[in-house]
Amino acid sequence: MTSHLLSWIVFSPLITAFVVLLVPKSQTPIIKWIALGGTLATGLFALVALKMFVPSHTGFQLTEQALWIP
Repeated sequence: MTSHLLSWIVFSPLITAFVVLLVPKSQTPIIKWIALGGTLATGLFALVALKMFVPSHTGFQLTEQALWIP
């Protein structure tokens, strides 16, 4: 989880929004619970990132390496 933590922080709201789109509009309480769960998950990821951040280190932290053009 920690190797892609920033990706989870960025994309978990998008995943939550997609799940909400799949729920019928008449199911308002379920939509609210899904939104709350997605918000809590994103907040938890952000807290983990905050816990892993070391202010005394210089340079980039919590970086991800990806091959853009294979």
